[in-house]
Amino acid sequence: MAPNLSASQHALIQGMILDGVFKHMQIAQAAKCSRGAVQAINANLWHLNRTSQWHRQSKSLIPEILQVLREHPIAKPDLSLKAPITTF
Repeated sequence: MAPNLSASQHALIQGMILDGVFKHMQIAQAAKCSRGAVQAINANLWHLNRTSQWHRQSKSLIPEILQVLREHPIAKPDLSLKAPITTF
């Protein structure tokens, strides 16, 4: 859970984390907060990034799947969903 910090502290911490140059202790000293607060914000940013990546990936697959489904009947026009099912 993100700690109760001012908006300017959050912005400073987020900017320094995203730069990727600073260690957590350096960020905490610059923002005048605890190292745990920086770690919590870092974890939240990481989780948010992973969630948005998954969302982008899941959305990008849908057009490709739809394209394949549209091409399937063209490749095999004699196949139909209403065709009788054969058992072997």
